[in-house]
Amino acid sequence: MTALINPTNLEIIDYTVYLGDIDLNDENGLANVSYTPIAVLNSCNDYMAACVNAFQSFAINPNQKEPSGGIQDWVISPDGSKIYGFLGIENGMMVLDLAGMTVSCVSGPAMNAQYTGTTGVKTDEIGGMYFENGELYGWQVDRGRLFKIDQMTGKLTLVNEGLPQDWRGDNATCRPCAQESTNMLVVCPDETTSYTVTVTDENGCTNTATVTVTVNPLPTPAISGDLEICDGETTTLTASGGTSYEWNTGATTASINVSPSTTTTYSVTVTNADGCEASTSATVIVNPLPSTITGDTEICEEIVQKLTAESENGVIYEWSEVSEIPCQGSYC
Repeated sequence: MTALINPTNLEIIDYTVYLGDIDLNDENGLANVSYTPIAVLNSCNDYMAACVNAFQSFAINPNQKEPSGGIQDWVISPDGSKIYGFLGIENGMMVLDLAGMTVSCVSGPAMNAQYTGTTGVKTDEIGGMYFENGELYGWQVDRGRLFKIDQMTGKLTLVNEGLPQDWRGDNATCRPCAQESTNMLVVCPDETTSYTVTVTDENGCTNTATVTVTVNPLPTPAISGDLEICDGETTTLTASGGTSYEWNTGATTASINVSPSTTTTYSVTVTNADGCEASTSATVIVNPLPSTITGDTEICEEIVQKLTAESENGVIYEWSEVSEIPCQGSYC
């Protein structure tokens, strides 16, 4: 990807994505790669800017953690006409049209918010994308979640949230497994494992000791409850999967009652009987109330006035204080 930048104010004017064609039969270095420029449509500008700004900040201050965001994986459609990618941080789907040689973006629906937008140790980036029976799937590797992705709207439908996790987040570090010093071994077993060491002293005497490291399973946290409410309503969120709970609100009960005024994400850390912890989150979407009425509220006698209820998503309208007046004279 390249960006055309105004040299006077350093603002980005336009973006271009390049599609590489690699000749696998020619190992002559970069000579076996050809690039085709692909126009980026305006629907992608916000997503491209978010990625560029994040990496510009990292370039200026490389001491900070490398930023999350952007496309982690691409997959070509079964008919070979499109290439798909999903931006898990920005909640958007990027589609490369191979026939028209353009890149367009689709903003994911608000309901995706419970699965997108988070950076940090575990990010919401989506990789491992593939097609199966004509359906598009993506793996949120840091979370162990598998989604079916609507190819038109970008809607994420959770299929499985118990897959192996592969942390690639901002603060992810390699575990120092199998590092060995004179008398120490760092171990990271995935299952209960026994380790044996043989020690020889300066006199040539030896002895052997064995220790078993028991690996207890992590809890499988879940949050249930109504995740879409109207402004002013209260919903009950209930966590499960452990023996104790700690919410980001400070509550330590399994269930909490919340009345957010705006769409809000709630997270909970679940601890099981073995003392192992795991976290999950859920986003409560708050829909605004359709409450605006327009029309002249002061009129003269025998004048008819129309009142209109303004609403973008209203489907049922029930008026109060309505009386039937026979049509006569100037009222007709």
